[in-house]
Amino acid sequence: MLRLIHRTPPLLPASARPPILPPPSLFPIVRTITCTPHICRDSRAGEVLAKHSKHRGGIWHKTDPNGVQTASSTLAQMKRLQKLTQDPASKATSALDLPELLGQDALKWAHKVLHSRLSMFRSNRQIKLKAGKMGIRGNLFTDIADKFTKSALLGTVRGCNAQSVLQSWDEEGGVESIDRMLVTAFFHFSEPHLPLDILSNFSVLRKLSDLKFPNEWFPEARKVQRKIHLHVGPTNSGKTHAALTRLASASAGIYCGPLRLLAHEIYERMNARGIPCNLLTGEQRIEVSPTAPLTSSTVEMAKLNCDLDVAVVDEIQMIADRARGWAWTQALLGLRAQELHLCGEPSAVPLVMNIALTLGEEVEVHKYQRLTPLVLADSSLGGTFENVRRGDCMVTFSRRDIFAAKKRVEQTTGLKCAVVYGNLPPETRALQAKLFNNPESGFDVLVASDAIGMGLNLNIKRIVFETIDKYDGKNFRRIAPPQLRQIAGRAGRFGTQFETGEVTTLVDADLPYLKQAMEAPVDELEMAGLQPTVEILEMFSAQLPGETFSNLLQKFEDLASLDGLYFLCNYRDQKILANLIEHLPLTLHDRAVFVTSPAPTKQAVCTNAFLNYATHYANGKQCKLSDMVELPEVVPTQPNKLQDLECKHKVIMLYMWLATADVARAQAEGRSTPAAEGAPRREQTGAGGVDGKEKEEGDQGCGYGVDGVDEREG
Repeated sequence: MLRLIHRTPPLLPASARPPILPPPSLFPIVRTITCTPHICRDSRAGEVLAKHSKHRGGIWHKTDPNGVQTASSTLAQMKRLQKLTQDPASKATSALDLPELLGQDALKWAHKVLHSRLSMFRSNRQIKLKAGKMGIRGNLFTDIADKFTKSALLGTVRGCNAQSVLQSWDEEGGVESIDRMLVTAFFHFSEPHLPLDILSNFSVLRKLSDLKFPNEWFPEARKVQRKIHLHVGPTNSGKTHAALTRLASASAGIYCGPLRLLAHEIYERMNARGIPCNLLTGEQRIEVSPTAPLTSSTVEMAKLNCDLDVAVVDEIQMIADRARGWAWTQALLGLRAQELHLCGEPSAVPLVMNIALTLGEEVEVHKYQRLTPLVLADSSLGGTFENVRRGDCMVTFSRRDIFAAKKRVEQTTGLKCAVVYGNLPPETRALQAKLFNNPESGFDVLVASDAIGMGLNLNIKRIVFETIDKYDGKNFRRIAPPQLRQIAGRAGRFGTQFETGEVTTLVDADLPYLKQAMEAPVDELEMAGLQPTVEILEMFSAQLPGETFSNLLQKFEDLASLDGLYFLCNYRDQKILANLIEHLPLTLHDRAVFVTSPAPTKQAVCTNAFLNYATHYANGKQCKLSDMVELPEVVPTQPNKLQDLECKHKVIMLYMWLATADVARAQAEGRSTPAAEGAPRREQTGAGGVDGKEKEEGDQGCGYGVDGVDEREG
């Protein structure tokens, strides 16, 4: 049965529509609708723009009138890729390597990378070391590696093809992400070729790392006759509002959001309406009433051990996030709610449907359109800040550029600017947003990073992209179309004086790509993230006595078997943190708690604090926050002082996360502990390892957050 639910008429031309979903006959118990577009373009038909070039970070971007790479640019990219893939130890990537290749070009790229890495597989030192740790060494490794390489080149090895390369590619890891995929395929291939003395333990480890049926991890949820409501649409379409309206009437319900800022907003909104609602985040627990019907939480803290009428999971498209996707998968699979409302982008529809099929559950898709029009401008600001006006939000992607733009706008226009970026504390971001939204505050312009993409209600008339290139810690990259559309969609908020939103760029050279990205079809998500439970890791560890926790995670990563709908979220930061505390006398469960804490791994102040906290815990000593952080007595005015203050905030948040965990564990064990005064412990809640970890924007375990703020720029 096909159920059609429309909210407003479509606004895009048919050429920009996302692909039509498969026929309903393929989804016997799934109710769905066809996708409809949502962006209005206001530009002259047949407009022709001259070819242009743009320089960013030492890399020339050449595009045709539609913003597509020219053949010469693609050829240069292939040459860089060839050099890149010839170095087995290289982690570098180019700004043009993969993200701007589409369709057949992407497959050709993937074939090239696959053949290159396979040709070096047998001589790759890191792969030899991994195989040796599993007992596959010497002539045995050489023999199996040769057979594996030949079979893979013939295309007969499962999970070792061009499509697997595209699915496994991790921009931060570069070619090492492809090598990880090959190692996993190699271990699967090796099993029938192993001698009996190695095979026994190897097979046990393979079985323990088998994650192909995560739906079986939540037997209590499978007993509930759940109905999934999928609310999809662009920013400012009312999709989350509809789900929250249903939550407000529930006798038992939970909201699960991606940010504690959002969790706190829903907590305050419900209580302001007279509906008792508790707050549950990694850093904070507020119990309004033990009998409160509702809880507002971060998604990692989703309560999987209680029966609910309604559960709302926000930003469901983050189920495909390489680091945090496991938390959304855990919520989708494990929440024991009669009604499960998922809110997010249309890109998540096919993936959620496919997962629901494995659960035998019904899905009803509610499609929403923008409540206000969003107009693409014909022209840029002409490269001058003098054209910035009240209600504008200028978007750029480094702390240095944010404050430089703020200064230029204030000097040239006399308009005062508020600022928002990922490394600012959420509370500070909320205060800056409040100043910008208040017409009486004197702050008329907002200068921000992509941290405005979610979590803040903003009264923006026009989004102006100061740049469309973002530094990822290594290179400048074009902003991906989904992310660009999400930022642009913040303009024109329903119910404000700016109900018609606009979007443009600072310079002419960026405008073609902006138009191309805004009209690009939706890229459907294919896989959801997973992480094993602590219990699975403990059973895995029992087969590897004496193994370090970091190596344990690495071996699990190499051996893990997953269904085609899932991928294993990366352990990169967890392995770094595990090595820092390897010398401490901690149980495996305690190590799992510490390595999943929100500790940025590329900021020395934060890693030193992390080690200090763990050392206090291992030695049974109390740790006072006042002994760890000394705040300045005056407001910092220099960029380096501001950066130092941001790091100290992360240290405080890490302390609160660990202290909150200790209180929760003490309550579960029936022991007493001084609040925020002891060593941290945390209870396991489900699929994603340890609960409660929420890395805010700008906190992706390093100095380069989602807003691309380059810590070195100060």
